[in-house]
Amino acid sequence: MKNLINYFLIPIILLLLWGSCSLFLGNDLSFSVIKVSHSNKDINLLPEGKILKGEKVVGEFKARENYLGMVLIKFNDYVKPDYQNEDVLTFKIKEKGLRKWYYDHNYRSGSFEYLKYYPFGFSPIRDSKNKKYQFVLESTKGTEENGLEIDESFDILMSGYQVPKGEIQSSISSFISFILTKAKYSFTNSSFLLYSTIYLIPFVIYLLVLLTKKRKEFVRKYLIYVILLLTFFDLFILKDFYLGVLFCLLILWIAYVFVKRLESRVTFIFAFSLIFIWIILAFFKNIAIQHKLNIYAYFLLLIGFAQFFIEEKMNLKK
Repeated sequence: MKNLINYFLIPIILLLLWGSCSLFLGNDLSFSVIKVSHSNKDINLLPEGKILKGEKVVGEFKARENYLGMVLIKFNDYVKPDYQNEDVLTFKIKEKGLRKWYYDHNYRSGSFEYLKYYPFGFSPIRDSKNKKYQFVLESTKGTEENGLEIDESFDILMSGYQVPKGEIQSSISSFISFILTKAKYSFTNSSFLLYSTIYLIPFVIYLLVLLTKKRKEFVRKYLIYVILLLTFFDLFILKDFYLGVLFCLLILWIAYVFVKRLESRVTFIFAFSLIFIWIILAFFKNIAIQHKLNIYAYFLLLIGFAQFFIEEKMNLKK
């Protein structure tokens, strides 16, 4: 019975906690919005580099649900210029086959700062499901200095469906149907899964505790390889910053320090190694990776100083 609780019931509860927190708390938009990722192939025309004056991003996608009210496009980090030097972009969308654009609006590039996915919102289309829509994003003043740039890593394009709250709350079956639909699209979205790792931390900690108790030698031998592999993957494969991934890796390092009884100097060496990589990358102006390295090095230095003070306190007791 005890094994059933430790190895089945508690992990299931922690995974359910991850799933529910991700759905209910991990929304950068309204809870009633369902986001659906589309293939990068749905982008038919994509400028190389910055979107310059007269250049267009053109796409076409099939709406998966009713109440289509948003198109989200993924951009690289953007620092807005002075107001008078901003680009002005025109976004428009229509149902395929129709001549008239359903929505046509101008956006200043300054509003894109700090937003990885920019939500181009419009009045929800009630009967949008299974219909094809075409959109165009065009720059009117874009230059190499003020232009936006599409992030081509993955999930460039998403569509958003603003389901009326009255419809969601109309009955228990409607609410359950909405939750299941939202979960289906969310947990098949790579960006959502990576952002939701922050809520996976309790499960990671519990798993480490179990492994340390039952497979301590395995943790001692192989955890460092897992840490190095995941750190490399986060720094050089994932372009975006995910807080949950950072904390999970730091927890793994703390667990490794505890199991191996490593001294603070090892953590400091790890931190300064990352700083050295940061210096090398400065010549290549890879801002995204440098930003991550800064954060990793900072937290590792904090862990190292915490270890150092604990070591000094223990030495004084001796």
